[in-house]
Amino acid sequence: DSSESPAQRICVMPASGGAGATTIACNLALELAAHTQQRVALIDLNLEFSDIACHFDVAPKGGVVDIC
Repeated sequence: DSSESPAQRICVMPASGGAGATTIACNLALELAAHTQQRVALIDLNLEFSDIACHFDVAPKGGVVDIC
């Protein structure tokens, strides 16, 4: 669709473990989707401690390895 704006990327990286980057990323994704009324993709690239699914109370169906 030519009316859609190009995709934008925002990277949220913690300064240290437990800094709240996952919470910020989840809330940012929710707010962007609500504010823009567009779809938002949230990708957790922390292969060892990925816990985005826990923040949304869903069971993970796969990971980054499954789409690469």
